[in-house]
Amino acid sequence: VFFDRIVEEIKTDRVITDDFLGAKIATSHLIEKGCKNILHLAAPQHLVIGSRRKEGYLKALEEHDIETDEELIVKCDTREYVFSLQQHLMKLIEEKHIDGIFAVNDSTAIATMQALQAEGIKIPEQIKVIGFGDGPNADIAYPPLSTVEQKGYETGREAMRLLLQRLENPGIEINFSTKVLTPTLKQRKST
Repeated sequence: VFFDRIVEEIKTDRVITDDFLGAKIATSHLIEKGCKNILHLAAPQHLVIGSRRKEGYLKALEEHDIETDEELIVKCDTREYVFSLQQHLMKLIEEKHIDGIFAVNDSTAIATMQALQAEGIKIPEQIKVIGFGDGPNADIAYPPLSTVEQKGYETGREAMRLLLQRLENPGIEINFSTKVLTPTLKQRKST
């Protein structure tokens, strides 16, 4: 049973979050809060979550008649990337008048807030930041991070249910299933 991250070439049961919808929700939230120049800190595009979250970001821009700028999509999906790219990101923020950032995950979003604050940038007054996941650090970050709830508990419970079903019924004909969970917005103080 795959959960969260999947390998499309391997046929098996899957429990995933609708990454496309979650990214669209996050980006639309920034737009509704007044952001027009939104930077997307993206995961590698060979990962399903990376490509689906980027597609959701692009769709939200399109639906709100905001022109896509490929320079505003930067591969940066870990704390380490944020700090190694800090000078590049600050230059991009200044040149492109960034007023919102959608990070592919919460840890990248939190590291980004730390980098911005180190440069004297106020969150959310100058730049609004949103992540994806709603892990335990999202609520204790400063300011508390707005994010898309990935429903980790439900994902784990459903993956375990599917696994136990397979283990308890080894002779049953295999019709693999994919359970897609709908993410929800968790608005906090970073937006």
